[in-house]
Amino acid sequence: MTLPEVLAPAKRLLRTSRGVRDVSVSILPQAVNSAVGFATSIALARGLGAAGMGTYSLVISISTALLTLSDLGIGHTAVRFASHAVAQGNKIAQYAVLRRALRWRLSTAALVCLVTFLAAPYIAERIWHTPELTRLIRLSLPTAIFGALAAAPIFYFQSMKQFARNAVVQCMQALINFAGILLLGWLNKWSVEAIILTSIISSAIGAGVFLGLVPRETLWVPRRKRSQWCADTEQQLPHDERLDNTPMETFAVYMVASSILVTLILRADLWLMGIYLPADQIGRYTVAQKFSMPLMIILGALNTVLWPRASGVVMQQEALALLRRALKMSLLAALALLPYAILVPFTAPYVFGAEYAGSVALGQVLCFRCILALVTAPLGAVSYSFGMVRFYPLLNLVQLAMVVGLNIILLPTWGPMGAAIALLANDTLGFVVIASLMGYKAYAARRGGPPCNAVAP
Repeated sequence: MTLPEVLAPAKRLLRTSRGVRDVSVSILPQAVNSAVGFATSIALARGLGAAGMGTYSLVISISTALLTLSDLGIGHTAVRFASHAVAQGNKIAQYAVLRRALRWRLSTAALVCLVTFLAAPYIAERIWHTPELTRLIRLSLPTAIFGALAAAPIFYFQSMKQFARNAVVQCMQALINFAGILLLGWLNKWSVEAIILTSIISSAIGAGVFLGLVPRETLWVPRRKRSQWCADTEQQLPHDERLDNTPMETFAVYMVASSILVTLILRADLWLMGIYLPADQIGRYTVAQKFSMPLMIILGALNTVLWPRASGVVMQQEALALLRRALKMSLLAALALLPYAILVPFTAPYVFGAEYAGSVALGQVLCFRCILALVTAPLGAVSYSFGMVRFYPLLNLVQLAMVVGLNIILLPTWGPMGAAIALLANDTLGFVVIASLMGYKAYAARRGGPPCNAVAP
């Protein structure tokens, strides 16, 4: 074997080092959020006690859901179209896209907050049978508004592929919130109301500080320029006939539909287990999920890096070249993580207690589905450049029906393993379908086939 042949793998690794570095940097904020969330849970559990912690968990579940509902694909749409504008060197269009996305996000947040404000008495009295929660639910609503504002710098830095700054912003937002909790502990002012107010104040401070890091034009423009918004956003649309030319509004509608279905898919396991299984089996499943969290963090970081890169390509061959490079990297990561998926869940009875021995196999299956999702991620990110945004709601609807059906069939006999198998089947179906369609499109590209915005073969 010659020296160039020996050095070839190292050269290939160096060529992908920027992508590896960006993924590594993007892991940091998710790891910090997990660590801060764990530390916050400990502090709140000690400060509030079990009853107070339960009340806080109910209230915070509402505000967390509002943050999710105020996005639902808007962030992905913003980063995609802004990244494409950056690739074309069109800052005017980039800023216009980000302004439009911010307006959508704030409008959606205001709408869901209004609905929740009106529905709070029904939720507190009829569902949770705790009337005093009405005031606390309404008190927590501003966090959704400030959360929408705080997302603006994240969208900007991701569209610029400035992942280090994006990581710093997300880490600091988490640490500012944690600092507020520590201040409450130092003052010994523990109460659910005080914690909610602290969260609102820290969210407002974080949003205000980090909004100052982005160009003013990404947030607003003087009144005399507002008539240019629609024209500016039209400038950023792809002009190459082989790239997807879906308008931003249409793209956002499909993304919202897909995001809602994916959210239901990922929640269906626990909701259905609550119907069919006793609490102890749900507890074993919940513990098993903890082993997949590191893999989910890596998957989230990979998607963070891939999305603006895939959105910025302007030629079909560039998209396919990016897909090949990203697939190689994700396959290497999957192989490296395979020992973790097999071995680490065996620690469940030692870490959590002997009663969680049943979590071992569950943890392995859930880790395997994360590894499969890791391999599918490049296919999914690049597929949007081939017009497949129109196809995903249909695929997600089929996946949702399959997951619900498998849970209903398997949970009564297989227990929580049925839910894990349903999720693995969901990811397997997604991989097979997306890989098949992308394989066809790659074949059509080599043969000079139809434009990539034709979804079906």
